[in-house]
Amino acid sequence: DAAITAVVDKCPNLASLNVGGCYYLTDAAITAVVDKCPKLAWLNVGGCSELTDAAITAVVDKCPNLASLNVGGCYYLTDAAITAVVDKCPKLAWLNVGGCSELTDAAITAV
Repeated sequence: DAAITAVVDKCPNLASLNVGGCYYLTDAAITAVVDKCPKLAWLNVGGCSELTDAAITAVVDKCPNLASLNVGGCYYLTDAAITAVVDKCPKLAWLNVGGCSELTDAAITAV
């Protein structure tokens, strides 16, 4: 978490971030990222298996220009997170939810 926070402290104009596969990345780290980098349009957190709905909610609340989001393999995400993405990211053009085992048909229908 500390390394990601250090990077985003220096890069407030960051538009693209790939932290895919960072298994131990926490909701707090992602919240820090989006607090400092609201211009994010592309985010890969695929395989960040510790993330929960709280992280994704923070992303969609702070990054209205999000066009691409990979949350594949984020096992703890629920329908609420995906519904929030759909509701709050009108520019979203690409979404990967593969391996999100808690999602139901409701989330897929929302997309």
